[in-house]
Amino acid sequence: MSHLNDYLAEKRAAVLARNAAVEAGTAQPVQLKASVKAEGRSGVRRLRIREHQIISDSPPDFAGYNLGPSSPELQLGVLGTCVTHIFLIQAAERQVPLESLEVEVTGVIDPFGRVLDRLGMFTDETLRANIRPLQFATVYTRIGDTFAWGVVAVAAASLALARWKAR
Repeated sequence: MSHLNDYLAEKRAAVLARNAAVEAGTAQPVQLKASVKAEGRSGVRRLRIREHQIISDSPPDFAGYNLGPSSPELQLGVLGTCVTHIFLIQAAERQVPLESLEVEVTGVIDPFGRVLDRLGMFTDETLRANIRPLQFATVYTRIGDTFAWGVVAVAAASLALARWKAR
């Protein structure tokens, strides 16, 4: 296919056929499956969907090797492809000609989990913010998993003691 409009003609035929199958009651559910395997020393995540494969990794500052997009980046990409596909379906159904279509989705990860800002519903808006890096080390960056392993050890010791006393 050389043009987006050629694709839209094919998409329209597919959408009309699917809609007809739904109306006739002959449409069947489609099972979807994705599998992810973390591999080796790198922790790279290999995502497999049908015959496709995507490598997901973290950036170097988060113990990764930057071999692929991170999980949050993949989520942004999925949102972008979904919005784009919905727009293409609507353009095909309504026979709206398109020469091109581009969607960009951006996001910010706040280390404290705060919602920094929100967009209004059904509005055309853009959020922009300057994010300052932390000027101090968090508890986790100082002690890592030590506290969690300590809790596990205390819980295991308590369980062992309770079983010993029950004898």
